[in-house]
Amino acid sequence: MNRRIGARTAGTLATVFALGALGAVGAVADPPEGKGKPDGVPTPAASPPADPGKPADPGASGEDHGAAGGDVLPGNSGETPAADRPEHPEHPEHPATPATGALPPAAPPAVGKQVKAGAVKGKVRVRLPGGDADVALEDAASLPVGTVIDAREGTVELTSAADADGTPQTARFRGGRFTVAQRAAASPVTELKLRGGSFATCPRAASARSGAVASASASGRKRKVRSLWGSGHGSFRTKGRHSAATVRGTIWEVVDRCDGTLTKVHRGVVAVRDFKRGKTVMVRAGHAYLSKPR
Repeated sequence: MNRRIGARTAGTLATVFALGALGAVGAVADPPEGKGKPDGVPTPAASPPADPGKPADPGASGEDHGAAGGDVLPGNSGETPAADRPEHPEHPEHPATPATGALPPAAPPAVGKQVKAGAVKGKVRVRLPGGDADVALEDAASLPVGTVIDAREGTVELTSAADADGTPQTARFRGGRFTVAQRAAASPVTELKLRGGSFATCPRAASARSGAVASASASGRKRKVRSLWGSGHGSFRTKGRHSAATVRGTIWEVVDRCDGTLTKVHRGVVAVRDFKRGKTVMVRAGHAYLSKPR
């Protein structure tokens, strides 16, 4: 009888140990999705809900917060931080630099320092001193002395200081490219120096040639290389290759040709300084004067 009781006890203990082992396995590994736990295997207790007022421990769950739906923290997302990105138009925090710079806003002119200019017709472009590109002149702007103005396709209105007090004087110019110059003086003159064009293709002076050849050469020597038309009131001077025309209030035109600098006066009187002859000639409306190179 004792042998029977011992056998029963041993069988009962074996069953208990087997059931305990199965429970331990079920607590460690969950079954595949869609399949329930085996009958008789206890379900492990659920973890207590997280405290909403306490931040979760990112290392406890093993989740990747760089994935979709998580908070991406700088330096942990795998992206290059914005501060380390190269400057490129694709990144809005680094906008592309404009190709053209803004011109200084309009301000009163100052003797020997700056003038005020604005386009009144067509296209006008300017190049500031030290610049390497032309900028479109649209609204009125202040331009430092030494600025190059290109009015070959438009008309520019230029206002400069007539005295040390900054009294304004205004004139309009078109049809040419020129540099604005003005020295600080009690009675300053605003000088417009013609620029551009090439005299390399101008024919040389003819000596003894046939009539047809001489005629063709004379016609070529009258070819216009560059010019500037002006109208206004004040002390302005247009400087060509061989002469300079100073006005006080008139309409005039200076043309650099192969055979010299021609000054045409349409209204008023213009004082033309002939560089070669070293003299000043007064030219009245309806007349012109040609300053020859020799």
